Amino acid sequence: MVDNSDMNNKFAERLSEFLKEEKISQRQFANSIGVTAACVSYWRSGKKQPTAENLYLIAKTYNLSIDFLLGVRDY
Repeated sequence: MVDNSDMNNKFAERLSEFLKEEKISQRQFANSIGVTAACVSYWRSGKKQPTAENLYLIAKTYNLSIDFLLGVRDY
């Protein structure tokens, strides 16, 4: 059985790292995928998880792998 808390924490870590490395504000990121900055804040804190549609939008907009975002792969 997969421990979902690891996946949740990994997404929060990867998203925070990405925003910091790319110097993208939470608000800019939120606007680019059509969600609120508060929504992104919940994702970064691990309190909530993005929908499949939002994962798709993040991956497509920023050319990232969903597997990477969820911590399945390290690239």
